[in-house]
Amino acid sequence: VAKGLIGMDEAYVVIDLLGYASWQLAVDAIEQAIAAGADEEKIAEAIEAQIESDELWAAGQYAVSIDKEKDVLGIVEDALEATGEILATATRVRKQMQMIKQASSLR
Repeated sequence: VAKGLIGMDEAYVVIDLLGYASWQLAVDAIEQAIAAGADEEKIAEAIEAQIESDELWAAGQYAVSIDKEKDVLGIVEDALEATGEILATATRVRKQMQMIKQASSLR
């Protein structure tokens, strides 16, 4: 946008797609914790954090929403620790969320 390569309308579409990707990564992490039989209280905490993230996104607080989704990943990692499982592709997910956060600051 800043360099004039795409307009704001196109930027909004890209940001929404990236936001959806971030959301899906967090949801997938929660589903992995459920499937692994992780601590129910931690899963509930992760779900609550995801709900907060959804509310932040709806309020236009995109970067804060993505930070909250990173919190979801941390909670899930803690929950999975007791099961001996590791969050699938945790490093890749964190890098993707950082890229999504940077892109969402355009909006």
